Amino acid sequence: MKKLALFLFSCFAMALTGLAQQNLVPTQGMTITKSVILKQDTFWLAAADSLAPALRIEGDGITVDFNGAVINGGRGKSWPDQFSGRGLVIKGRNITLKNARLRGFRWPSSLRAWTASASSTAT
Repeated sequence: MKKLALFLFSCFAMALTGLAQQNLVPTQGMTITKSVILKQDTFWLAAADSLAPALRIEGDGITVDFNGAVINGGRGKSWPDQFSGRGLVIKGRNITLKNARLRGFRWPSSLRAWTASASSTAT
């Protein structure tokens, strides 16, 4: 009986470590390195320039679910030629993006060594 209880506890603990962090609130310049689910909201994260994006995703075999969140870098700007910076830089392999919406950036995203699936829009 004790062995069964220990086995079940071990399985439960391993399952918890594999779960993605939920309701993550992204911040300016944040680097995401593990599977996460963002809080569903609109976030104003301006990128300083193309070398310093609003968000980075780096790693292998991770899933980032934007959960319908909007990453907007164009606060106070209404014309596309006024937008600046890079919204998202992705480095790694087997990275899956879900439900992402990036707006108000000169370059919405940049991919390096990416073999992944994506479900996102850049407007």
